Formats: sequence, structure tokens, C-alpha cells
Amino acid sequence: MAVFEDLMAGLQKSGADDVLVLGGGVIPDDDAAELGKLGVESVFGPGTGPDEVIALATEKLDARKKEQRTT
Repeated sequence: MAVFEDLMAGLQKSGADDVLVLGGGVIPDDDAAELGKLGVESVFGPGTGPDEVIALATEKLDARKKEQRTT
């Protein structure tokens, strides 16, 4: 958890708070909820396949591109 706290704080401090951050591993549900509050987009548990991660990342990045074009 502390690693993500430091990562998110560092990204914000450096002005890179628009970076898509994903987490993975054995992370308890309560911790995953806290990570979401910090700005972690999604947390993937054990057994998650790479296709699922790639699909979510592609979806989120495509939505950001579309949003940027309309503003």
C-alpha cells in the first residue's frame, strides 16, 4: 500500500497525475478500495489474464483520447 501511496504522490507532485495506474497481486478488498481513492484505476487479482488488463487499459486510454479531442 505504501508503494502506491508514494507513487501517486510522486506523480501528482511532478504534474503527471494523468498517468493510468493499475495494480495487481494479492491485495485485500479494503486495500483495493483505498487504492481507488488514491487514484489507482483498477486492481487485478491473481489469475487475471493479460488480455483483461490490456482491454481495460485500452478502453481507459481511448476514452481519455476522445475526451481530449472534445475539450
